[in-house]
Amino acid sequence: MKKTTHVYDEYVQNLHERGAKVGKTYDLRYSTIIPMQKALQNMKKNQAHEFKAIDDWNCFRAGFSLLYNDLMQVPLDNSPVVSEAIYSELVEGIQMERVDISFCEGSYIPALVYNPPDSIMKVKNPAVIVSPGWPQHKGENSHSWACKKLALAGYITIMFDHVCFGERSEGFYFDAVNFDGRNQTEIHIESLCAMAGTSIMALRVRDNIRVLEYMLNRPDVDGRVGIVGLCQGGLDTWMASALDERFACTMVLCGTTSFAAWADELPRLSPLANATPYIPGIMKYGDFKHILSLIAPRPLLTLNNFNDYWWPLSGYRETTEFVQNIYGLYDAKDKFRHELMNREHTIYAYIEDCIEFLKEVL
Repeated sequence: MKKTTHVYDEYVQNLHERGAKVGKTYDLRYSTIIPMQKALQNMKKNQAHEFKAIDDWNCFRAGFSLLYNDLMQVPLDNSPVVSEAIYSELVEGIQMERVDISFCEGSYIPALVYNPPDSIMKVKNPAVIVSPGWPQHKGENSHSWACKKLALAGYITIMFDHVCFGERSEGFYFDAVNFDGRNQTEIHIESLCAMAGTSIMALRVRDNIRVLEYMLNRPDVDGRVGIVGLCQGGLDTWMASALDERFACTMVLCGTTSFAAWADELPRLSPLANATPYIPGIMKYGDFKHILSLIAPRPLLTLNNFNDYWWPLSGYRETTEFVQNIYGLYDAKDKFRHELMNREHTIYAYIEDCIEFLKEVL
């Protein structure tokens, strides 16, 4: 009989291999990673994993959505969204607007709006929000290209600087990490979030929802607003859509796995660049699959690149299978599409798939 290899055994083997390379022996009696992994596995066992009837899911959903909403709160005012036009210019036949959107009182989100050419612009058009990943910003080439492609397809498209990046770097980050590989703005804001009982991910989700408010208030938007993001931008895309049903459709690119898979697999591979994708305390209540399923039955597209080890396939498969089942309970399996692809980790590789999806659902 073949012996089953447990994730802890794999981590231990990897630890010994790394030690051998540098002539060191690691005593596992001093490990903190292994007991924390086991604690998270116990939390996963206590989560709900199967729903056979829509009533059962709706009962769970009602309670879980309240817990999730509480974890994503930030201690900032919820004043109405206001905006200020900074400038407008014609770029490659596309009218581009630079606007500031209020994040909270006294703080703004800098954004770029790409309008469809006059030849296809209607009185009102659908819109798409592009959520940049880590460490992209609104001026990054591939995302700017994606915005132009979406505008040429007839969508009023907006991209903005998330907290910590671009014009929101607050002087600590000039398009390069500092000497120790960390964005100092993130370190400062992570510290403030920890003391306030929130997270950078909650701030990023707030960014998306404030931008959504702005787009819904524009007189040239017809009320239909989709959202797309790559990597960490994909992560906060579906986290925002799970909180706010006004997102008409959601497109997640290279941004699906599970927290449990991260806990099991990343210690033996390589950690994420930082801890900003994590939601403190989430595993007590649920995982990726439960949050993503809050989007049902609205249209949802998730495309993953199987070469991205930092988005473990085990988590992707578990999550998509669960979400597919939930969409089935709504008799809406056709509204959820997912696919593993052999492509590059860049928005260049997926934008045509997104446009095709948008034409069908938005």
